[in-house]
Amino acid sequence: MSTIDPKTSRVIAVGNFDGVHLGHVKVLKAAAESANNKNEKAAAMTFEPHPKDYFCGEGTVKKITDEKTKTQLILETGITEHIIEKFDSELANMSSDEFVLMLKNKYNCTEIVCGSNFKFGKKAAYSTEDLKFSCEKFGLKTTVCVYEEGFSSTKIREFLTDGDVETAAKLLGRNYSIRGTVLHGRHIGTEIGFPTVNLTSEKDLILPRFGVYETKVIFGESVFQGITNVGLAPTVSDDSTNIRTETFILNTNIDLYEKEITVEFIKFIRPEKKFGSLEELKNQIKSDIEQIGK
Repeated sequence: MSTIDPKTSRVIAVGNFDGVHLGHVKVLKAAAESANNKNEKAAAMTFEPHPKDYFCGEGTVKKITDEKTKTQLILETGITEHIIEKFDSELANMSSDEFVLMLKNKYNCTEIVCGSNFKFGKKAAYSTEDLKFSCEKFGLKTTVCVYEEGFSSTKIREFLTDGDVETAAKLLGRNYSIRGTVLHGRHIGTEIGFPTVNLTSEKDLILPRFGVYETKVIFGESVFQGITNVGLAPTVSDDSTNIRTETFILNTNIDLYEKEITVEFIKFIRPEKKFGSLEELKNQIKSDIEQIGK
């Protein structure tokens, strides 16, 4: 996030923008276009923690994107500043007028852009109509963007929970992905001829349904084909609390330990299963690889 100059006029897109799906992109691009036309800064304001986490406890909302990825995606829309506003009791209890004045006085906001489902203020009681009324009172412009039906972070989470990464990708406008650091595991994959990279990611991120997926592994400018298991690895572990994301990268032996990579999920192959032996597991992995090669 860049340093915010309070003297600079700016158009601000407001929302949680979790996932930065195509509906969010529409809002963000509208803010960027308007700011460009007025020769002002284009900013996006998100809230941390997520309002639902603030009211219901940490981890209530499983995020679709980590903060680093979210900022990157926001800036790719033409937005030049990502403002992360602390969501606390003061912000949670603001009236519509107080919220608008905060944006005007603190950030020199001239226009607020949001989605049609944007709610804010005490008990999320204020709608876009309230926002328009307050903005008109204090001399700000309001732009409300209407999403196409079905575009919501909640829907995307539901599809991921079902393992439907393909439909999630259509709403996101890109493949669902996890970014993280590769850690050493038990090296059981190496023993059976399929060495995997074990990815650690932020604990409050949503993971897709336990199972095996066709994936892409991105490291720097390199892209590799992969096959990823998300789950508890029941064939080799009795730990029911340690959820693993393990990826076998095809056709390469690159060393990625301690490196940051991104795993993109392309297609669900099968549910996770406990096998009777490592040999059975080995044969199933061979079959899975054949399937994504078709």
